[in-house]
Amino acid sequence: MMKKQKQTDNFLMANIQVVYMQKRLLKKEDFDELIYMNDWYDIRQFLSRFGYRLAEEVTVGAVDNLYQSQLEKLEKDMYQLNFPDDYLKVLFVKRDTFQQIKDTAYQNLDEKVLEEYGKYANSSLHPLIAEYAKYRIDEYFLNGYFRNSTHTISLKRLARGNFSSDELTELEKLPVKNGIEWLQHTAYRDVFASPFETITFEKRFDDWLIKHYHQYRYQTIGLEGIFTYILEKIFELFNLRLVLKSKIYRLSTEEMRERMRVVYG
Repeated sequence: MMKKQKQTDNFLMANIQVVYMQKRLLKKEDFDELIYMNDWYDIRQFLSRFGYRLAEEVTVGAVDNLYQSQLEKLEKDMYQLNFPDDYLKVLFVKRDTFQQIKDTAYQNLDEKVLEEYGKYANSSLHPLIAEYAKYRIDEYFLNGYFRNSTHTISLKRLARGNFSSDELTELEKLPVKNGIEWLQHTAYRDVFASPFETITFEKRFDDWLIKHYHQYRYQTIGLEGIFTYILEKIFELFNLRLVLKSKIYRLSTEEMRERMRVVYG
């Protein structure tokens, strides 16, 4: 009982801090401004307003370093707010697994990632944690279905999400059009509610995920508001890295926008 009360108190204090942190997230108009900037000095000045420091020499490596250092800062900030480490780690499963096996030629990376998500999907930490893990597991299988020319879904034995192995076997037998119709009667009906190019599935799924958790923004009781802030911050960093690299490679503003994940004001 005392442990549960302490956790509740920690969530309360963390929520108070996170409300202020949420207000510093970049809004859609901020990204619009950044996208149209061409001078690196102006870009660095713009980023500094939000606490980001970009190296004088702008390279792909410098952008990656900014991204990684900010992820580490996010983890540190949450740790200082007494946010449970087990709750936080579910949002970093891919990165952490990637780092753990980087010296083994990334053998079985997908399998290890699914195994880690499976642990969270079956855990009793919090319903939100299990839900998120299941979404990510299902995303892997659906992405494989859309990307594979034969629609073959691998690693079905690790299905610990909202689909069973038998259901995935049923899905992979269907052509894409029928597969989408089948998916419209599942927990992901909103993902497939409107037409889309299957090559953009990952963006479509991420945008749905952001929208799904956005409803909890500014919630000041429990885990949901904190979790949503961390997720939105991770996608903010994703978008920043995408925009900055796009500028290095001189991609058009249209190409940037096509790849960016949804941003709320």
